[in-house]
Parts: sequence; structure tokens; C-alpha cells
Amino acid sequence: TTHVFSDNSAQTEISITLGENFTSPFRIDLFDIKIETLETEATFRDFTCDQKETAYGLYLECDTFLATGNYRSFTIKYDNTRIVKQDGTNYLLEQDFAIPYIAKTSIIKVFLPEGTVVRENQHYLPSHGTSSSDGRRIVVIWRDNDLSANSHISIKIPYEPLPFSIPIEIILVIVALAATV
Repeated sequence: TTHVFSDNSAQTEISITLGENFTSPFRIDLFDIKIETLETEATFRDFTCDQKETAYGLYLECDTFLATGNYRSFTIKYDNTRIVKQDGTNYLLEQDFAIPYIAKTSIIKVFLPEGTVVRENQHYLPSHGTSSSDGRRIVVIWRDNDLSANSHISIKIPYEPLPFSIPIEIILVIVALAATV
């Protein structure tokens, strides 16, 4: 899940549940990003992730040797500032995900900043995503099943500010004032 903010920064959270027979270190490739902060959490002890630079970005190698039974899940959360490009009032989010292992299910969610919409007459990629709203923000979701090892998912979302938006606080004040008349 990625949350994009109005200052073009983003926070991504990756949640993984390992298969029962997974015994090696887990590697996650992150393309063209700069991690500002990195947080990890796991349902098993002695979980660590090392960050290593490469020519195309970086990768995280996580120690998963103590993942057993019902304790096979972990989360990696990081902040970065390189996935949103801005040209005037037009924005383009680009994020690449490498899936190095066989995956039963992959769900990618992107929450756009409040007060923005997908650009008119342009579409997000891959095209099989769906968009909806949580009432304040547009969310685009991609769901893929039965991914083979070394799969790659590249997402792009062109977005822009709403042409004219009134903050919800102002609308509530107007409604409250109208109710007292």
C-alpha cells in the first residue's frame, strides 16, 4: 500500500506472508527510490533487513530463518520522495515492484493525495486496476494471482488537483450557518 501526500512524498508498506517451506533470506528489489526512513516488523523473532545499493536503486535483504508455523509474516514500511514527478499541476506516480518469488496473491493499493483525481482522458497502468474513493482520497487497486518468480509490476498513475475544491471544513461551517437562519 502506498499513500501519496500533497508534498509529493510517499509512504509504502509491503506486507508479506511466507510459504511454509520458505527457508532462505528474502530479497526485495526497489527501483529508483531513495528510502528516507525504514521500519520493519515481524511475527517472529530476530527479523532484520539490510539495505544495499545497486545501479538501479536498492534492495532489502531480510533474515527470515526463524519464520515458522503461524509466525511467517512481516511488514516493511518506508518513506521516499522519488516516485512522484511534477510538471506544473500535472503529477505522475511511477512505482516498480519486483516479485522475486512465486506469489499466490499480490495486491497493490495507491492512495492519491486529498483533492486530486486521475487526469481526465488518461488512464493508470496496468489497465486492470480499479479505482474508488475512501470518501476523501482516490484509491487505485491492482490484484494479481499466481505470479511466477521474478515477475515485475510497473504502475503509473497520472493525476491532477480537482479543478475547484472547497475544503470540507468550509462546507460544514456554511451548513451550520444555514441551519441557524
